[in-house]
Amino acid sequence: MQELPQDFEREPDAERRLIFQLLRCWRGARGELPFPTLKSVYEALDGAQIESSFVVLLSGSDGEPLFGRIGSALACDAGADLSGRPISRAPENSRLARALKDYERAVRHGVPVCVGDEFIDRQGRSVQCRSIVMPISEDGSRISSLFCGWSGRFVAAGDGASSEGTAP
Repeated sequence: MQELPQDFEREPDAERRLIFQLLRCWRGARGELPFPTLKSVYEALDGAQIESSFVVLLSGSDGEPLFGRIGSALACDAGADLSGRPISRAPENSRLARALKDYERAVRHGVPVCVGDEFIDRQGRSVQCRSIVMPISEDGSRISSLFCGWSGRFVAAGDGASSEGTAP
């Protein structure tokens, strides 16, 4: 897990990694505020970024965060539509659950948190991935939701080489 430094930046067209593209969009959308609104983040995204991202609403009725919108590249992995459901409903070996394993840190510290991980998915494949969880505020000061992204690839067992290409 890594909290990304405020001065981390790359040339806009040089970064191919989705997670850092999402971070750049988040930072651009927030401007001078501590946190951007969800609308301002979505206005900065393109289609591929939207498909590999999801939202967590922190004000669930029972106090547990709920999934909001889930991008199509992640929705199919959970085995069911989890929009509007508690985050605890995400299967343990799903992309959504792995992306959120340290979400409390982003809430507690009010900063984007990036996590690298390797796990065995629901189909028994080894996956190397990177995720990011970024705080969102609709009033500019109180964190009300999280904007999250996930990217990864399948790897052959033990060698770290891609065996099937990019994980959707």
